[in-house]
Amino acid sequence: MSKLLLFIAVLLIFTGLPIFAADNEELELGMAFVPIGAITKDKDAQMQEDYGAQIDQTNDYDPNAQGKEKTFMEEWMIGFHVAYNWGIIYASLDAIALPPFLVKEMTSFEDEFGYFEGFDRPGFLSFIDIGAKFTLGDIVLFASTGINDLYLYREGELPPDMQAKVPQTLGTNLRIGANYKITSNLSVGLTGTSVFPSFENMGKVLKGVFGDPEYAHMANQMQLLPMLAVTYYM
Repeated sequence: MSKLLLFIAVLLIFTGLPIFAADNEELELGMAFVPIGAITKDKDAQMQEDYGAQIDQTNDYDPNAQGKEKTFMEEWMIGFHVAYNWGIIYASLDAIALPPFLVKEMTSFEDEFGYFEGFDRPGFLSFIDIGAKFTLGDIVLFASTGINDLYLYREGELPPDMQAKVPQTLGTNLRIGANYKITSNLSVGLTGTSVFPSFENMGKVLKGVFGDPEYAHMANQMQLLPMLAVTYYM
């Protein structure tokens, strides 16, 4: 973990330099668009790696199935973004509307009592993060980490025993992004988000990414989910 802490310290030192300093205080509101194809493609690739078989592209979970006319909502997930910074310190909340097939996958699990099939209903996955933000001319850069939270549609109407099976947290995340200001108050950009089971797991993966031979086998867990962002600064 020492290399990770050193990396964070160096990042904070550089982002504190005046040339890179973000606006002293700034509120952000925005929207994000996540390509569902990036998720289903990764899922197919993992299944092929695990089972060595060609994946049937007509299965139910894949909105890109052949012969199906795709709507915008089948190709993209929509997210909402709010953030605030105090100097380089950056806090953000992002919520992504999830289709039922992803909620079902995320909430399925197996324990000593058997297999529980997840909830087949839409939901919101939220990223609650804190990190650092800085600017270089019209370019806004940030890096943050935090916890994930899941809300199911009409969750409160579930029976108490079923509500107990809803995971309130889904591990941790690491996010990096870059926005380009097309005006003084509006930017477009790209964010990459990687989700981990825990902060401990995230630390081991990052060690592998930065070349620690003990955790090199975990480096491939660092998969960034792309998000296109439109942000308004107040």
